[in-house]
Amino acid sequence: FSVVSMGLAGETTEEMITRLKYILAKSQVNGSRISYSHAIILGGTNDLAYSSPEDIFNNLQKLYSQLENQGVRIIAVTIPEARFSGGWYVERRASVNNMIKQ
Repeated sequence: FSVVSMGLAGETTEEMITRLKYILAKSQVNGSRISYSHAIILGGTNDLAYSSPEDIFNNLQKLYSQLENQGVRIIAVTIPEARFSGGWYVERRASVNNMIKQ
């Protein structure tokens, strides 16, 4: 098997949704369509300052659905700790992570 990294630092989950649509539509090697078996999704860190936990999770669900519709198995990663650890950040991160875990 091979691993393809397509993560981009600084992206929001909305940007990830748009880019994933493009990746799935255009993924080809030498004219043959690439079939992905698994996808590791880590998103939401860059949304925490601007979006509610519910909006972040809804966007993650859209990513998961796009992949599941292509037969791809999802490995959902919770939002890790970051340098910034203010009270609102910790609360929002915990809220999103709890939704991901369910």
